[in-house]
Amino acid sequence: MTDLGLAPCLDLLVVDVEGMEDEVFAGFSLEKWKPKAIIVELADLHPDLKTTRRADHNIGRRIKDAGYDIIYKDHINTFFVQTGLWERRLESAEF
Repeated sequence: MTDLGLAPCLDLLVVDVEGMEDEVFAGFSLEKWKPKAIIVELADLHPDLKTTRRADHNIGRRIKDAGYDIIYKDHINTFFVQTGLWERRLESAEF
């Protein structure tokens, strides 16, 4: 439990802080909160945002190392889900 009495679990974490992603993840424990999915602006592939590429690459690596897979990525947004969660959802979906 946290100081607020909340169980450490989130369904979705969205981080859109205009270049301050490194600071956010420096003060946020993925291991404690275990969000099922994360959407974060990572400009590691954006052609015009070369100044943040290395930091954004490191954030992406940290998220993957914490047990997440990338299921979507474009030049600015990256969508991570807990490893195995996407496959389990697809297997249980009724079409």
